[in-house]
Amino acid sequence: MQINRGMVRTAALLAGFALVVSTAIVVWWHSSRFDPATADQEELFCWLVTNDLNEVPPETRSLVADRLDEAFSEEIDWEKLAGRLTDDHRARLWANVPLLLEPWFMKKVDAYSKCPADKRTASVDRIIDTLSSWSGLDALQPESENGADSPKASRGLKDMLFDQIDKWRSRAKPDEQQRIEQFVTAIQVRWLFRQWASQLDNPKSPG
Repeated sequence: MQINRGMVRTAALLAGFALVVSTAIVVWWHSSRFDPATADQEELFCWLVTNDLNEVPPETRSLVADRLDEAFSEEIDWEKLAGRLTDDHRARLWANVPLLLEPWFMKKVDAYSKCPADKRTASVDRIIDTLSSWSGLDALQPESENGADSPKASRGLKDMLFDQIDKWRSRAKPDEQQRIEQFVTAIQVRWLFRQWASQLDNPKSPG
């Protein structure tokens, strides 16, 4: 029996259309199920590397930032996470990080300004510990097309954060700029003190 080529093309087009629709339904279904308020560490991370946070409402970004602060403040096997990521995942993650850092950082600024003086050091220590844990994100940087780390990404999370702080401070109101400056200074001074104290506790043996 002779095969009608028109029917074959039509069947192929219908099959392709069905695949696209089914894929879109699956993506929509998973997206609609995601609730940052209840998501665990695995769900938060998967969502973060597959979604464009530019398309997410600021309220959702703020909530995700809060949840990540809770879920990723402990020891994390960053190398294991890195082995699971594709190049697209890495690029998406690194593009999303600044969008989460802003609500996280501004909440810390506000909390620090309201914190009693006798509790500020402990508050800053917790923030430094969190940032130290998050430094493992540097292992998840994307790579440029030629295979080498891109100049922007290779600077790491700490440099990215301070670059972003300059931007946030420049568009903040004067009173908010002052709070940001006080908060950043407190972190820098405390970090330097901890480094100095660590060197005193663990002096290098004479060579």
